[in-house]
Amino acid sequence: MGYPFRRGRTVTIKRYELNKRTRERQLAVPQPDPVPSCAFDPGSTNETDDGAQVQEYPRFFGPYDMDVRTDDEITVEGVDEVFQVNGAIRRWRNDLTGSTPCCEVKLIEQQGRA
Repeated sequence: MGYPFRRGRTVTIKRYELNKRTRERQLAVPQPDPVPSCAFDPGSTNETDDGAQVQEYPRFFGPYDMDVRTDDEITVEGVDEVFQVNGAIRRWRNDLTGSTPCCEVKLIEQQGRA
């Protein structure tokens, strides 16, 4: 099943730019529009050997041409965490069904604030 997802969630993208004078991040103007009907996958978890740390691998699926970048900050409707994009954005279509293409965005929980 491709995008849009009938019972999907809205994804909000917060984009920053670097202030050349102060070298600090500031909110970019304009911001990307929220994207409705995305599918969120909380992902699997992986414990370290001694069980001291649990790693999670969440991701979401959205429209193929979604305006998302590797340095964006992501919030997903109904999820408390704030995420960063983790790696490249994958854009593909289902070769078996020919369904509507979508993009896959892997996430990691935000470790700091701008």
